[in-house]
Amino acid sequence: MSAPMAAASFAASQVAVRQVLSAHMQVPARSIQIVRGAHGKPMLDGEPQLLGFNVSHSGDWGLLAVARMDVGVDVEQVRPRRVHHRFEQRFLTPAERELLRDRRATDGDAAFFVVWSRKEAYLKATGFGLAAPFSKLNSAGDTLPDLDAQGNQQAGNNPWSIMDFFVDERHVGAVVARVPELSVKFFTLRAKP
Repeated sequence: MSAPMAAASFAASQVAVRQVLSAHMQVPARSIQIVRGAHGKPMLDGEPQLLGFNVSHSGDWGLLAVARMDVGVDVEQVRPRRVHHRFEQRFLTPAERELLRDRRATDGDAAFFVVWSRKEAYLKATGFGLAAPFSKLNSAGDTLPDLDAQGNQQAGNNPWSIMDFFVDERHVGAVVARVPELSVKFFTLRAKP
């Protein structure tokens, strides 16, 4: 994507975020103030617990997750390429590499992007993003643990639920929320002609 197209896509996504949040909160879109957390996660100014949201874009798609709790979302465009074994060893945990092997049998080229989107959605939901020890965080389970102040997984509690999905045949996504069981509704927003 060229720089002007990427800038236009980002601007359009920011308008969509405000419109969707406006509808959920029943306030004018112009009154919504968005700030960034310590590691860059967007949140509502002054009322982060009222409504959580997260945005991701890749290829032809942008995803927006909105929830009454902390939430993270990621979308990845599936690109046929060989992911080098050393890359997997460096950035994926043993459990994620096992999930990747299992998913390759059914998802082919998309398998790596499924696993990657799970990890990114988890890190975005927790607010750490890439500031967490990326290669040590395991996102392979159906439920995931909290992170301590340094971004390390805490044993003994798993308050985060995760769901991965295909957006279309060329894009995969994942959503993570602080809830015992995840229930997701999908809506498609289209620009007016």
